[in-house]
Amino acid sequence: MIANFGLLASVVARNSRNAVLLMVILSVGYGAILFISAILYSASPFLRSNYAIIGEFQAAYMFLIENNIAFRISVIMQTGFNESPFSTQVWGHLFLGGFYFLASWLLFERCTSSSLQTESGPERMDILTTKSTKNRNRGRVWNLAIIWKDFHFTAGGFGHYLIKYFLYTFFISVICLLFYIGEDFHWRMQRKDFSLLLITVSLIMLALELCIYAARIFQDEVRWQTLSVLVMLPQSIPQIAYQKIAGCLWGLIPVLSILLLGCAIAPENVFDFLENIFFDEEGFWVIIMFLSGCVAFLHLIAFLSLYVKWGALPVAIFLSGFYLTCCSVGTAIMFDGGGGGRSGFYVVCFIWTGMFGMVSLVLHILTGEKLRDMASR
Repeated sequence: MIANFGLLASVVARNSRNAVLLMVILSVGYGAILFISAILYSASPFLRSNYAIIGEFQAAYMFLIENNIAFRISVIMQTGFNESPFSTQVWGHLFLGGFYFLASWLLFERCTSSSLQTESGPERMDILTTKSTKNRNRGRVWNLAIIWKDFHFTAGGFGHYLIKYFLYTFFISVICLLFYIGEDFHWRMQRKDFSLLLITVSLIMLALELCIYAARIFQDEVRWQTLSVLVMLPQSIPQIAYQKIAGCLWGLIPVLSILLLGCAIAPENVFDFLENIFFDEEGFWVIIMFLSGCVAFLHLIAFLSLYVKWGALPVAIFLSGFYLTCCSVGTAIMFDGGGGGRSGFYVVCFIWTGMFGMVSLVLHILTGEKLRDMASR
């Protein structure tokens, strides 16, 4: 079944990265369904008996568990197992495998037809759209055309706004449902708690989106070899790069709107946070050090995307972890050398903030030089 789904993903996807992404989405989605179902199943005895859907839900959950390969292996490995090797799980997975193979066979011609073929392969979404929807009008180009281009083709445009709002709303709803179940089906979440939930989720998603945009902002130009065309415009490379960044930042409007909603629901949370930051010197310098580290990390992702065809984000995470681990020993020495306590803490903050700023400056310069070198080829 997994092999045939991989075959279907390789037929539908434009490249190996998208095929692997489909496989990961399937695995994570299946795991999330089992996890949520397990929580609901464990909480089902606390529900009132007049809920007729409880029995059907329990039966559906047991069907998923009994057809899970890990559960079947644990049953087969038990002493005295004498059931038929062709269980429901085996027949079900064989049926799904055949379905994936048949779908791959039926979609192969459509995915690889000459009308959809380009130099780098067909677009994955072409098989799901007609010719009229593929060539849909994205509206008039803005006065700043580079911002418009990156907003639509890197950040996804207005269509991705709806997708992001749906995904974020669904994710927050699932978290609220888990809290609701954990409180014995009583809604005890206060206004401040819900505001804190929105702010936390939006900040996590904001960091994730920034990392994704940092990895794609220059990589698409390198992959499609369009950088030499952009530099023909009457603009310098820094101006082009900053406009591309501005185009990607437009894609952050959905997650920023959720962040502002969380702040508006309970503004006292924001005021308390700002008060702790500006009236507490230690907290202020911790935030400055953290933000400077985030800026350096985004610069590292953008720089690596010019060298790595795909996987700039994982490589940046590995290098950052290795770098921080190596510097932790020096941090401890600096803390002791600064006398410990508040003075040692300030020494560490000053040095780390300056170090992150220096790394950002160096990577910023190296990225610009690499773009000039690639544009001149």
